[in-house]
Amino acid sequence: MNLLKPFAENPLTRSISIETTSQKTTPTELILEFTIRGDIGQVCFAESSLVAARRDELWKHTCLECFFSTGLEESAPYFEVNCAPSGDWNAYAFSSYRQGMTPSQNLGVKLTHRESSENEAFFRISVSGDDLLHARHLGMTAVIEFTDGTRSFFALAHPGPQADFHLKKSFSISL
Repeated sequence: MNLLKPFAENPLTRSISIETTSQKTTPTELILEFTIRGDIGQVCFAESSLVAARRDELWKHTCLECFFSTGLEESAPYFEVNCAPSGDWNAYAFSSYRQGMTPSQNLGVKLTHRESSENEAFFRISVSGDDLLHARHLGMTAVIEFTDGTRSFFALAHPGPQADFHLKKSFSISL
């Protein structure tokens, strides 16, 4: 289990904790789990969609994410996966650091389990597709929107001077 850290601590970020797990079940499937504990009444969660859809700009609200690549060089291609608590999703391919962003045509994302109680919210996400075949490095992240309208950025590590999930120094899980 990995603990995500907020980029900037404040009373709201200290009121919750986010634990993650990941498991590559086959060469083309990755299972991600996010558990948010604490005062989850302060977190904005989108309602479940009857029909989850591929959508852009999910990061503007609460969004569970991962980034993966074959190498840690800045010039190495990588992928970004976004999944909202509603089940809406997206996946992008990048040719190098923040360059050449295109929708990944070879990845599918599905929120397979959502459960919450007074002090805990749990999400299981399946990522599948050929773009995972050579994935070796994984970074898990979350954007949390609080009820006061602020957003906080959580990651395994924050190696830069600003919150930046695209920095491969934070892709610290080996697949």
